[in-house]
Amino acid sequence: MKLPDELRMTALLLTVVCLMASFVPAQRRRTPPRSKPAAPTSTNSASSKPASTKPPATKSAPTSAAPVPASATAIDPDRQQALLDQDFAFDEIVASDTYAVYGEVRRVGQLISAGNVIEMFQPFESLVSSQNASFQMTSTLQFLTKHAELLADANMSFAMMPTRRGVPEAVSALRLPSVEAARTFEPQLRKYLTTLPGMGAPAETSAGVARTSKKRRAHTNAALSPQSRFTIKRYGSMLMLSDAPFNLKALKSESGTTFSDDERLQRIRGRLASEQLFVYVNTDLIERYSKLTREESEAQMVAAQKVSSDVQMIPNVQRAGRTPNDSEVTETGDIANQGTAAVVGTNHGTGVVVGVTKTDSDSQTATVTGTIQTEADKQDALLTEEETKLAEDEAKEVKTVEAPPANDGVSLNILGGLLGGITGGMPEWPEAVGVGVGFEGSEYLVRVLVDNGAEQRQPGRSPLIPFLPFIIPGPPVLSEASSIAPATSEMLFSISLDAPRIFEELVERADAAKLQQQSGENRAPVTGQEKEPTLKERMASLETKYKFRIKEEFLATLGHEVAVSAPLSYFGMSRRGSGRRSAKDSDAGIVVLISLKDREAFRAMLPRVFDAVGMKAIFDLARTEKQGDVEILSIADFSIAFVNNFLVVAPDGKSVRRVVDAYTNGTTLGGDETFRAATGWEPNQKLAQVYISPKLMEGMLADLRSMSAQGDPEVKELIGNLSVTADAITYAASGDDQALMHELHLPKGLIKLFASSASVAIKQAPLLGSESRAMYSLTTIAEAEESYKSKGKSGYATLDELKKKKLIPAGLLDNSNYKIDLTVSGDSFEATATPIEYGGKGRRSFFIDESGKLRGADHGGKRATVSDEPID
Repeated sequence: MKLPDELRMTALLLTVVCLMASFVPAQRRRTPPRSKPAAPTSTNSASSKPASTKPPATKSAPTSAAPVPASATAIDPDRQQALLDQDFAFDEIVASDTYAVYGEVRRVGQLISAGNVIEMFQPFESLVSSQNASFQMTSTLQFLTKHAELLADANMSFAMMPTRRGVPEAVSALRLPSVEAARTFEPQLRKYLTTLPGMGAPAETSAGVARTSKKRRAHTNAALSPQSRFTIKRYGSMLMLSDAPFNLKALKSESGTTFSDDERLQRIRGRLASEQLFVYVNTDLIERYSKLTREESEAQMVAAQKVSSDVQMIPNVQRAGRTPNDSEVTETGDIANQGTAAVVGTNHGTGVVVGVTKTDSDSQTATVTGTIQTEADKQDALLTEEETKLAEDEAKEVKTVEAPPANDGVSLNILGGLLGGITGGMPEWPEAVGVGVGFEGSEYLVRVLVDNGAEQRQPGRSPLIPFLPFIIPGPPVLSEASSIAPATSEMLFSISLDAPRIFEELVERADAAKLQQQSGENRAPVTGQEKEPTLKERMASLETKYKFRIKEEFLATLGHEVAVSAPLSYFGMSRRGSGRRSAKDSDAGIVVLISLKDREAFRAMLPRVFDAVGMKAIFDLARTEKQGDVEILSIADFSIAFVNNFLVVAPDGKSVRRVVDAYTNGTTLGGDETFRAATGWEPNQKLAQVYISPKLMEGMLADLRSMSAQGDPEVKELIGNLSVTADAITYAASGDDQALMHELHLPKGLIKLFASSASVAIKQAPLLGSESRAMYSLTTIAEAEESYKSKGKSGYATLDELKKKKLIPAGLLDNSNYKIDLTVSGDSFEATATPIEYGGKGRRSFFIDESGKLRGADHGGKRATVSDEPID
């Protein structure tokens, strides 16, 4: 029976509220401390004072102290309760420089009532949970359904990625409507967390798998007890959860402000106030977190090497007939006949488990205090020094080779020089980023706000793509590319660019990269030769020769908008369902649309530009054709045309003619109702725009249905119950002098399709793996046959001949799930792969012949034929 929406929604609530910030990978958790008497928490300063009210003259015995009367240490219950009930806000007690990431889940009650958010997880519930016992959807639903009313108005805050030691990896806070609600919910939450996989007690080891002593098992179970895997503390109506013990004082810092006082955070949070999920990332602190992580990783490696080398030394010492002393070993631990593990911890909540080799005695206790360098390590160090010296000598010899003559600055490969500027320079990451996720109708809204920082850059100056900072955006523009692109366009990408500034940036980056390379090589000046000109100098020489200026004249004729219209298949998103397109649509190719400020001036300068880049001969051979009032120019392997105020460029004439036809007949994307409805939310003036038509979801749905046709009952049931409407995906970027806003609208059905596809992939992984190996075998055989015939043979070879000539790898045909057959007849061959046992390890049959085209279909275990559909 299908669960109601409200019940399924509760699964997401637990994931977000209880686990989102509390779980960290097991290898990054602290080594559990040995049990000690409980100490008062540091937040209740008054609780620690009675313990120190003994008279000064009183002295304690060296080994034991006289018991202190209970009345001397007791705290007034009313006062203690008042301290526990004191209310805090999470962002008021955590320092903003303690964690690099801060987040909020707002209006949790609305998430519960939404009902359809959890639908994306239903495929995993129905398929994955049947194979993975740790996928506890049922218990999650039961727990949160029981407390749904209590959590209806709760909010959650969390912080992660610590920038200093002594604090947990992540900490979260669940703020309930009242103190009483928090007091009621705390024991229930604590009890439930102990039942979750990875949070509760470790599973018992099967007999015969690992036999350890009762003492060791007791110690291990105590160290890995549920209580040591998480910490819950209540402060008023707030429940704080963490992966390690903590106190409020540790979460603060002496110099840093709290999250509530962070002006940049407040500014970004104010602009993303309507989203249900908010995440703030301080990119400046990310580097500190990364540095801390690197230091811990290095410390773990050193500790692991130390323990490994010292443990290996222990048997040698024992064979010498003596007991290891303190200078010969470093870590305390049991070394039993069966072998044990030594745990090495760090201050930041991480640890490694290092295997210990079997020893000659039943038990040995050792303490390792020093670092031991083996003779092999010393030899490796000497070898490394010799290799380094040899490499330096070789480099000096290379540097003495005579340098090539300097370029004259005219016959310059301009494109090569400019491409060098793309790889030069460093990424320009923003100072802070805010992410908001909301739900509106049938869409998920993702908004990313990039803060420009204190520099107050010009509108849109922040790079749209931080790792490609040379792409400098122009001003926000009213996009006109959709009025040129055909209505059948499956994808349209448009961006506003500042071409003159991009040109300057690339030239500067190329020259800077060249200078840095020369300085790094310590290149000595070469006598008798001129200094190699910079790219900027070569550009100036080029402009002088061809009598035009690249930036001031040629690039000035370009507009700001540049767009790309393409089929989904061009970006690797082709689907089996794409075969349903019409013959006209199947000819669609990629088209680049460049807006022009001065169309006639640009057209007049084209011959000189082609001449400057060494392509004058190709331009002179260009073919011209008229289509209506539009002239199409075919130059070598690409074609161009001027349509309205746009330059249309495509690798073939068909694509250009499609654009011309669409513009002439008024069937452009801008007039398409689907496009207009999908992009209606976008601002008029924008820096970038992306539109992906519903064809993507249609293709994904066709793929899923083809999987259900393969006969798996669970997959059939899942896809049969899948109700999805194909919608478009849209994105737009806009900016001002304060920030850059990216906004993405995703159909909820798309998330369900991704989840369903992933779930089916998990379910059918053995089947798909076996089919992939069968397809690989056939394509390898086809390639081997072509190689065999290319050597002058009169025909094709049999499998035995291919094996004898070693044209196919050994073991290629060892697929226990498929039978491979090869039939050779003169100048043709046919190879097939048929499931040996039709079902879980193979459903489709495959076929390939001398054409090299792989085909396949589900024939119920029978052979495939040449009439089957090709496989992309």
